[in-house]
Amino acid sequence: MSLRFIFILIIFASILSCNNAEKRKEKISVPAPSEAVSKNRDNPTRDLIKITKPLPGQVIDSPIKIEGIARGYWFFEANFGIELTDENYRQITETYATALGEWMTEDWVPFESLLTFSKPKSKTGYLIFHKANPSGLEEHEMSDTLKIRFR
Repeated sequence: MSLRFIFILIIFASILSCNNAEKRKEKISVPAPSEAVSKNRDNPTRDLIKITKPLPGQVIDSPIKIEGIARGYWFFEANFGIELTDENYRQITETYATALGEWMTEDWVPFESLLTFSKPKSKTGYLIFHKANPSGLEEHEMSDTLKIRFR
């Protein structure tokens, strides 16, 4: 074999290797917003955020302390948004949850928030936990929804 042929073979192998690495990165990506949360019964956020208080369907009144854990990349500057809506998804109020530990990690980070609101006319509603999205790009939006009942 000529040296030229071996050189071309090495370059070709390198190009294939780079393409495969890019494909592997694409497979690891976080679900797109259309796959996320309230529209998806499989809930891809289950490995990103877990709400411990209140529990699904729990009766709440104001003020309510919200607690849970989320992966560090759910936060930005140690915060992420929480929205309270009525049963028709009309916003009642919004607030922020704050990390209780180091948030610049991929590990679980505890968070808490105190939410004060006026009692709505509907009997049920939703707490919507919005992943921080400082870029504002739609493809980075993600949320998790918890159905609650009002006292």
